[in-house]
Amino acid sequence: MNEESVDKNPLVRDGTSQQGRYPEALDPTYVKVDERSEEDLRTFAEEFAALIQYYNTLNKREGNWVPFFKRDTEDTDDPHYALYLTFLRLLGKLQEQVNTLTDAHLKFFYEQVLGLQPQPPQPDSVHLIFEPGKRVTGHQVLAGSKLKAAEKDALKKDVFFEVDQTLTVRQARVDLLRTVYRQPENAQLHASVIANSVDGLGGKLDKENPAWYTFGNDVNPQDDTLPNAAIGFALASPTLLMQEGHRKLIITLYFGTEPDAKLASEGNFTLTLTGEQAWQDPIVPKLTHSATDKTLSLEVELSTEDSPVLPYSEVDYQEGYNTQWPMVKIMLAEGKEALYPHLADLKLSKITLKQAVSDIRSLILHNDDSALDPSKPFRPFGVLPKLGSAFYIGYPEAFYKKLDTFQLEMEYHGVPAPDMGAYYYGYFEADAIKNLQKTLTQLQNDLDNPPALKKVDESEPTPTKDEGNNAGAKQESSAAEDVVFGEYIDDDTFNYTKFYNDQINDLQNTLTSLLKISLDTSELQKEIRAAIDRLEASRAAMILPKFSLVYQPIVKATNELLTELGTAEDLDNNLWQVDPSYQIGRAWKPLLKEVDNERGENWFNPIAPSTPQGAQDVRKFTYGRVDALADPSLLGEEYDRKVATSLPTDLGLDTSRGFVKFTLTEPNVPFQAFGHKEYPSLYTKRIIDQTVNKDSKAILPREPYTPLVKSIVLQYTVVQEISLIDRAKNVAEEFYHVGPFGHALMYSPNYQCEEGNTAPYAFPHFANRGNLYIGLTDAKPGETYALLFQMAEGTGSTKFPKDTGFGWYYLTAQNAWKSLDSYIQVDNTDQFLNSGIVQMVMPDDLANENTLMRDTRSWLGVSVPNTPEAENQMVAIHTNAVKATFKDQGNDLNRLAEALPADSLAKLVNKDAQIKKVYQPYASFGGKIKEENASYYTRTSERLRHKHRAINIWDFERLVLQHFPSVYKVKCLNHTSPTSERAPGHVTLVIVSNLRNQNGVDLLKPSTSTSKLTAIKDLCLGLGNPFLNRPGGAEKLHVTDPTYEQIKVEFKVHFHPIPGLDANAERKNLNDAIKRYLSPWAYTEGVDILFEGRVHKSQILHFVENYRGLAGTEELVDFVTCFKMYHTVEDGDGKLEEKEADVITPTRSSAILVSHKEHIITLVGDTENCACDDDPQQTTPTEELEGIDYWTVGSDFSVTPGTS
Repeated sequence: MNEESVDKNPLVRDGTSQQGRYPEALDPTYVKVDERSEEDLRTFAEEFAALIQYYNTLNKREGNWVPFFKRDTEDTDDPHYALYLTFLRLLGKLQEQVNTLTDAHLKFFYEQVLGLQPQPPQPDSVHLIFEPGKRVTGHQVLAGSKLKAAEKDALKKDVFFEVDQTLTVRQARVDLLRTVYRQPENAQLHASVIANSVDGLGGKLDKENPAWYTFGNDVNPQDDTLPNAAIGFALASPTLLMQEGHRKLIITLYFGTEPDAKLASEGNFTLTLTGEQAWQDPIVPKLTHSATDKTLSLEVELSTEDSPVLPYSEVDYQEGYNTQWPMVKIMLAEGKEALYPHLADLKLSKITLKQAVSDIRSLILHNDDSALDPSKPFRPFGVLPKLGSAFYIGYPEAFYKKLDTFQLEMEYHGVPAPDMGAYYYGYFEADAIKNLQKTLTQLQNDLDNPPALKKVDESEPTPTKDEGNNAGAKQESSAAEDVVFGEYIDDDTFNYTKFYNDQINDLQNTLTSLLKISLDTSELQKEIRAAIDRLEASRAAMILPKFSLVYQPIVKATNELLTELGTAEDLDNNLWQVDPSYQIGRAWKPLLKEVDNERGENWFNPIAPSTPQGAQDVRKFTYGRVDALADPSLLGEEYDRKVATSLPTDLGLDTSRGFVKFTLTEPNVPFQAFGHKEYPSLYTKRIIDQTVNKDSKAILPREPYTPLVKSIVLQYTVVQEISLIDRAKNVAEEFYHVGPFGHALMYSPNYQCEEGNTAPYAFPHFANRGNLYIGLTDAKPGETYALLFQMAEGTGSTKFPKDTGFGWYYLTAQNAWKSLDSYIQVDNTDQFLNSGIVQMVMPDDLANENTLMRDTRSWLGVSVPNTPEAENQMVAIHTNAVKATFKDQGNDLNRLAEALPADSLAKLVNKDAQIKKVYQPYASFGGKIKEENASYYTRTSERLRHKHRAINIWDFERLVLQHFPSVYKVKCLNHTSPTSERAPGHVTLVIVSNLRNQNGVDLLKPSTSTSKLTAIKDLCLGLGNPFLNRPGGAEKLHVTDPTYEQIKVEFKVHFHPIPGLDANAERKNLNDAIKRYLSPWAYTEGVDILFEGRVHKSQILHFVENYRGLAGTEELVDFVTCFKMYHTVEDGDGKLEEKEADVITPTRSSAILVSHKEHIITLVGDTENCACDDDPQQTTPTEELEGIDYWTVGSDFSVTPGTS
């Protein structure tokens, strides 16, 4: 940006650094009592000698004394001059003593008068990691054990450290770290399978800054690099077994609260079923939402070509599900993670599975004689059917379930006639025809003069009968009445309610029979057919009154007619009936009645095909659920379903479920079954009758039909309710949560989650926003472990308050997280605010087998509920950690000025065979030398000025720097808050920590730990500022890190064609060089970090053009083109915004301009087009970037005083 914000604090300052605290006047040498040097004295003597006359031995003037002080040009001096120099140097000793008077005076005043003493030295400490030998199970490293540093101090003495407390070294180690993080705004979940990686998946961390987000959080909302968490649930149920056919599955989820309608949008979820040795491909289900029922339904269909749904097998899947049933897994679809807030708090009370499976052909078929092959035509009742012959149909998948309905479709083969009633006409006596003729007249009369019912009063619907010839009327209606055709009833009193409410099943069912009467071709048949046609027309004209929609339809026939036709009814296609039964245990119990008709009707009645494969070839039989039985208890409670791990493959003596049996029970007269028994004798009788009596009307019976089925197809429906609250209602189902790392059983007949008899959450529930999971190998219950948590201190965001709900957990074998807080013995990290050791005892129920993480490690968890962004980043976690402290053995204590480098301590002084290796992975900390005079004088003089009270800017900055030596610079902004630089009464302290000797620090963005910022604020609040000490004053003091505004450049560069030049390596070197140029303080000690600054694009361009490589000896850059500079700042919502600029200045007083980590540098080959994207014609080499528009004062030209 090239325009400074109008809201910036008008007081332009750079703050105060530790070096800037020391005033020159406090230096004892700033004003010396005698500050003349030897050169000054000689010069004075020479000049003074010119004023003094020289008298020779004759006591006559002979010039002055100047020649006496002229030194020879030779290496040696004259004796008299040497004597003079000796005097001067002896005088210098006196001068040194005199010049200590200032220092002595200060010390006397500060120490004796004021009683302020220099601070003593403080020893430094290190964290050590001990690696045990292979077979060591618990070896102690005693407190006081010594370790010797690899390097001696300045006095050539060994540097020793001693272990602070006894450590029991064990085999347990941290070898896997995972995180789950929930974003604050949209509650979207992120999961890191390998937390200590750049991408959460194992990508290598930056060597310069190997820290990673402790709880998976990312303080930059635009840097959404961590993978989204895969969450869902799985259900295992024997009902899900669907091996073939066209399969429709509807899963209805019943919640305790109404689910958001957004969940029902297409594509929100994926559904996967277990198949052959692997999960089937995910399916996107059709979703339906019901606010009234508080449900969400998922519907999928599988065609006959799709894979079968089979039981889960751990051998094939190896996912740790302890189940033997088929499974369905429902997951939140990729890209729909933002829906998690709408799912997080939903609890699931019930699941309903609805299935409709059709086109099942792999049936197990038997008759009384043998097994039948459904792929070929077969005889269901054998070659000689008789009453009692049985046909067995088995499909254990269906008959082990709680069926709602099932239906069989059978295609007959070889049916001898289109109408089997006519085919078997010869088996009946001739009297039946006479009885039928007798009734035709009555039938015709009823049809010619049908009755009618008229609704007179709509408010009191009492119908009356009315004679009239209305047979052809379709409907008569007006504003006053509706006319309805119905049954003619001879009673004087018509009971409307009884007429409509009574179940006149005989009339209904016989009507169906009447309309299907079929005889041989004769005049009688024609008359009957004509009457039937009129019956059908009248039936089509029949309507229901508006007030009777709930009642049965009115059948247009009379009881007298039906009675007369009772004998003729035996001539239709409903001759053959069966008694269905259901296998329960080893018994056969009566099956439920048919849905539409009485049990046994319309079964196995052969229909001849009117076409080779017409619709009439197929006979369908549908049976409803057990509730339709008059006495459902006949089947027993086990009818609901039978749970079995293996299903029968054939009908045997030990088969207890999976089959239905159909026993042939009718007709009994005039023949049994299909007439095979009666046919020989009846045929002989009729032949004899025709032979003896020439006028005989006896009809020869035709050869009986033996049923032959060409194909048979099963379909069934199931409605299975699964309670997730009451285990007594749950026979077999298992409900799992599926998380980003594994799964957890939440409910089964033998297990219930710890929430008790309450509904479980529908999806994995992450109550805490930040979750760190620590995987331990070889950890054992009851053992004590000391874990080092190395934090990248100062990397937590200061925009968020420190979370107070920090908690420790451990994972049990039941996939339950239990509190570990009571097992924590020592926590030196102050809840991860700083690096330190946490010592804990492993609980007795700590397990190394679980499915939630799907491995054999023991798992510890750390979570923060609200603000994981405030937590520091983590560098590493180590086991077998202990702190060791420096022990002074007459050493040079000045070594405490710098931290002991990492890897300086590597072995015990007294070698221990049980210890394989000792590590010192990080530099020492906490060491301080004795307070030097300069620091002592500075602190004391500041104390005299601020009097330990923070009143003005000067006071705040000096007091913070005094009490926190690790702080490099402080900038105090008056009337400034984090959101506004015009906030009267507010004070903001911007803290820049020292980069040197720090572990895990981002060099380009030095930050201060939250704990230190809090300590600074507490210090300042206790320093007696009257404005901050009054009520509400604490909220007006803000302590924060600087705002780092990044500078990034983008350009194309062509290097000179130097033999052996690695262009890619030089591009990386050039990127590093630009970083050093823009942020020199990050790489070079002693270079100050500035708040105020200004960067011109031309400055960086000039630097790039003159880049000479690491050696700095050879010109590398041929030309640069397409050069752009970008300024990255935060907008009002805290999001990063990148803008192109020619001149960049900080947008706020608390901002520091820093280099971006990666600049965009594109190499241009010798023959490549170097045009810019925004200007395809631009190919400007750097030589043409000349003139006042491209030059910068100080970089390209200088301004010097002119001459006139």
